[in-house]
Amino acid sequence: MSHTPGPWKAYVGGGFSIIAADKITHVCWRACPFDNIDMRQVESDAALISAAPDLLEAAEATIESDPCSDCGGLTMSDSASCETCWVTKLKAAIKKAV
Repeated sequence: MSHTPGPWKAYVGGGFSIIAADKITHVCWRACPFDNIDMRQVESDAALISAAPDLLEAAEATIESDPCSDCGGLTMSDSASCETCWVTKLKAAIKKAV
């Protein structure tokens, strides 16, 4: 199954809703109690979640343009290892997302 197509938009107020491009589909929502909640954190959470489709697309495009050949040395510095390589980290993040 694939995710709801982006772009997604965040609406904040007493929590937040993430709405898909069709302006009907709720991707997710979070209700927040009004006591002891930092609305700046709620807004930041909503912004990060709503950026997810764009971030995934950018990550996939980056890997496609510079796929690395599993430590063939084309994308890493001489001092890096596969565990610290940005390509490895980006592949892991994509795998987690899809």
